Order: sequence, then C-alpha cells, then structure tokens
Amino acid sequence: MEVEVVIYFTLREKLGWPSKRLRLPGRSARLRDVLRAIPELLELLVRDGELNPDYRVLIDGRNVVFLGGLEAEVRDGSRVVVFPPAGGG
Repeated sequence: MEVEVVIYFTLREKLGWPSKRLRLPGRSARLRDVLRAIPELLELLVRDGELNPDYRVLIDGRNVVFLGGLEAEVRDGSRVVVFPPAGGG
C-alpha cells in the first residue's frame, strides 16, 4: 500500500521535508506503523507510548483522536497530515 505523509509549518523546517510517500505491506496499516517508517517524526509525535497532544494528526481529513489514536487505520491511498503546535493571537 502507498500512503502520503504531509507536515506543515515548523515541522518542515525541523525535519527538512514537506511530504513523503511511503510503501507499506498489505492493504491497510495502523498509524503507529506509518510513524515507525519515519523515525524522526515518530520521536516527535509519540510520548510515553501515546500521541503527543500538542500535535494534530489527520487521516484523510479526520482527527485521529476520534479514530483510535496510534491504532487508527490507514488505508492504501490515505493522506496523513501533521500540524505542529501553534500559538499567537
């Protein structure tokens, strides 16, 4: 299966890439599997075995908080989008 991972704002500067296409075995995977394929992103997004609540992660436009967090299903052709913490006003 193929998945696109897109990052925004300060994450692009920090990690040095705007998006990546991943090939994973099977027809579906878990978000945890996608993140394991990108260790530098995994390190930022997972804290004590759970998603870091400072980041917003969407799978095909839906917040993973409502899809099972790290166990959320990612299917062939899915787009995973990650927004870093933002501030201001």
